[in-house]
Amino acid sequence: IDEGTFIGKQWYQRRVRGLQKQISLDYQRAHNRITFDQIASTLPGSFSFVTIPEVGEICKAAERIDVPTYPFHKQFDSFIFNSFLTRPEAIIALGDVRAECNKVSAKDLFQTQITKSMRLEEFEQTQNQSCMQVQSYLKDTWLATLCTRVTSSLRDVGKGWFNIEENKWEVYEISKLRKFMELVKFAMQDSLRYLVETSLVNFCQIITDTTISVLKLEEEMEWPHKDNLAISPFAPLKNPLFVVDLILDHEGIRYSTPLENFEATIVSVFDRGIFVTQSIPQLEKRVLNKLFWAGSPMLESVGAHEPHVVLLRENIRKCIRQALIP
Repeated sequence: IDEGTFIGKQWYQRRVRGLQKQISLDYQRAHNRITFDQIASTLPGSFSFVTIPEVGEICKAAERIDVPTYPFHKQFDSFIFNSFLTRPEAIIALGDVRAECNKVSAKDLFQTQITKSMRLEEFEQTQNQSCMQVQSYLKDTWLATLCTRVTSSLRDVGKGWFNIEENKWEVYEISKLRKFMELVKFAMQDSLRYLVETSLVNFCQIITDTTISVLKLEEEMEWPHKDNLAISPFAPLKNPLFVVDLILDHEGIRYSTPLENFEATIVSVFDRGIFVTQSIPQLEKRVLNKLFWAGSPMLESVGAHEPHVVLLRENIRKCIRQALIP
């Protein structure tokens, strides 16, 4: 532990306080157990429901195990050389990155808490607006916060393994900062994938829950209540997701929203949730602004043609087609 820096002293003092608290807690537990055992053994009538465990024989002579010669210092030096978790600043920065990534994982691309029925156009607008808000958070707030957390933690390190002022690619490639930024990239991609996959599953679930009463219908089905069309055995468990008006005019009988638009629109909203996360820049370029970058590397997100995504999309198509049968 490098106690020469301010951050190092803070980290060291925090660890010492935590160790003291744990030792004090263990002492209190042991003391309370001794007191309770003494009271329970002297008053067996009052504590008949308590069985005091027998204490095993204390080993008086410590056993000795021969350990073969091991180059500990050599292995330790090799570990320190290859690990970037050797500076308190890097550990604190990594903890801050993980905290911000957890915030992204807890978000949702879509508006899944729907309490009232709405028209297809309103549904599409609401979901697209929700996707755009999350995209704006990822591109602006998330990246800016991560950049601030990392630079504020590493700016006082100076030259060496974690020099964020480095301007030579050859030096940066072999530094521990490169490994650190690689780990940050994977942490961000992991949170981004979790966000997208969870959001897609939740979106698919609201469509499935709404159409669960018609999933087993056949296309040749006949309406069970021909004398009263207002009685429907296919009512959803919750409120209907969409509102459709039945129009009767000089053109004939028709719906206010063409039924063929539902599948295309809902699948389009599903795909948009994937698209808005495809252009999130990596953090490396923002932190190391003294290096020359030929382009803007992006984070890898969930692909539109991944097997589980295709399965969810087809499930939505099936639910919509089933819902159009009655």
